[in-house]
Amino acid sequence: MENEKLEGLRNMMKILKLLVVLLLLVSVKSATAQSSDADYVDRNALILNVCPHVKVNSFEFHALKDEYRVLKYKWSNAGDQSVTSFEIVTLKYDPFNEPLIGSRLVIPGHNSANFNPLKAGEEDGDGVYERKDARLYMAICYVRCVRLKDGTIWQVDDKTLLSELKKVAPSIQKAGSLSPEPEAENKAK
Repeated sequence: MENEKLEGLRNMMKILKLLVVLLLLVSVKSATAQSSDADYVDRNALILNVCPHVKVNSFEFHALKDEYRVLKYKWSNAGDQSVTSFEIVTLKYDPFNEPLIGSRLVIPGHNSANFNPLKAGEEDGDGVYERKDARLYMAICYVRCVRLKDGTIWQVDDKTLLSELKKVAPSIQKAGSLSPEPEAENKAK
């Protein structure tokens, strides 16, 4: 009788192991379904930290299976005052270092879902989905402007930005527009 029970337990353990393996396979399959092979393997996501108030800690982008791409950012308040809002600009380049149309993301405090000011030393992050462009090879992000809690507005100096851009990506000969919406800026002037 005890041998039968022991044999039954062994069979149940085999079935349980098989179920665990199947579950692992299914979870790996669903995780890989989120990303796509329709992206350059050696694509570059670079960061220019030129802002004294907000530091970009990490940046990545990848294509999804459908017609979209995700850009993910993580940041921290590097200053001594709370940040009410800031703008991250992403410059984009094709495989031949030719500029593409960039993008901008306005962060209202912590992230797109939390409008509370980002206090000194705090970290957060966010992501954005956009239509993918198969030509995107290199993307460079930086903080363009910041509104501090006391109402002070900091803006990047374009000469400093260009100088840092040449250090991070020396192969880029034509930086292109440093602002993703130059037509809108020209209309406002």
